[in-house]
Amino acid sequence: MSRAGSLTISSQFDAAANELTEALAGNSGKPEIGFVMGKVLIEQERIEEARQVHLEILRQDPDFPQVHTRLSFIYFQTGDSEDTLREAKAAEEQNPMIRWPA
Repeated sequence: MSRAGSLTISSQFDAAANELTEALAGNSGKPEIGFVMGKVLIEQERIEEARQVHLEILRQDPDFPQVHTRLSFIYFQTGDSEDTLREAKAAEEQNPMIRWPA
């Protein structure tokens, strides 16, 4: 997973996606790997695939940190204001320290 992170930092998103796909074939850390994979997909502007990955993370681990924040961003990118707001509120409930601009 650290190699995928390095590839992402250097904007080598296709190579990072390949690394993460291989890692997902394993049995541990799938939500964490999926979260990184989701970021790679967002960077590649593959928003629908990123949405599916994050929904799967949410299904596997409803308390996964920052998944609602990322889903809110994804819905914002697609122009879905209702789901954007729903996910932003869920993120705030998960982390009450979040402060939204007025």
